[in-house]
Amino acid sequence: MLFGGNFAVRQWANCDGQLLAVASNDALFSILGTTYGGDGRTTFGVPDLRGRTPVNAGAGPGLQPVAMGQKYGAETLTLTSATMPSHAHTLPVLNAPGDQRTPSGNILAGDATNDTIYAPTSAANGSLAPTSGTGGNMSFNIRSPFLSLSYQIALYGIYPSRS
Repeated sequence: MLFGGNFAVRQWANCDGQLLAVASNDALFSILGTTYGGDGRTTFGVPDLRGRTPVNAGAGPGLQPVAMGQKYGAETLTLTSATMPSHAHTLPVLNAPGDQRTPSGNILAGDATNDTIYAPTSAANGSLAPTSGTGGNMSFNIRSPFLSLSYQIALYGIYPSRS
């Protein structure tokens, strides 16, 4: 259940990955087993939903299969040049003197005072002029907006039937 308090309700446990004793929680152990941790003899774990969004186990059309207890994803991501697709930008150029201080059409030109604009020789005939990369390999948050509540699992109650 979801709970808005800062404590575990009596006969419930926070879904924070804690280990419980099999001897005093045998019914819940018979359902969870060691899917979420523990040694299966004296301890077993409850799901750890801290920083996680629960999704249904299984598979569906167009979806990757997800096994019970599988963890996937990250809270942050760092883009690097190796993780981005390659791309290029064109820069139209003309090998002629400029005669306007503000050339139209997003074309570079020198003004009437003979300022010089440099470009690689390969760019002088309309080929690609290189652009430099940017960024600092800093991670950024990819988590959806959220409201923090406590997920709790029942320790006792009506045992779920399998039919």
